[in-house]
Amino acid sequence: MSAEAFRPFVGLLIWGCRRDHGSFLSFQFGAPHLTVREPITPSADVSPRVARTLARRRVSIQGDWSLLVLNCDWFLEVDGKEFRSDLDDLSVVDEYMPSVDGQRFVSPEWMESEKVVTLNFDLGASLRLAPSSEADASDDDEQWAVYRADRHYCSLKRSGQIVWG
Repeated sequence: MSAEAFRPFVGLLIWGCRRDHGSFLSFQFGAPHLTVREPITPSADVSPRVARTLARRRVSIQGDWSLLVLNCDWFLEVDGKEFRSDLDDLSVVDEYMPSVDGQRFVSPEWMESEKVVTLNFDLGASLRLAPSSEADASDDDEQWAVYRADRHYCSLKRSGQIVWG
């Protein structure tokens, strides 16, 4: 049951809430940790832009747990408004993401038959994650992934397969 992947979050504050590339979302839970990725020597076939990015040291702050919302349909309810992953202009979501920061995670609700999980927060926000409805989506696509600071993870494939690693 995928709700188990979210049980360690219960009672933790959510922070670092943001929309990443396209409709991808990321959230941090628990205590912050500084992570450093050292420069990487790029292969000869990468673009100059990618080579510059890899050549830099990357410093970031991550929580005890990170939730990455990837290739799924999501529904975010915050401040009495609902936002969906299929909005034409997702930039409107950026304005409301700070309202999720600082809320405490209350509970996960798992609907086995639909492979849908809803995350509920103490100040009224909720995030529902459902398998992608995209026609060209593969059953192998990761819908979401939960990473611990030590890089252990759990992810849900569109097929409903749960992967632990």
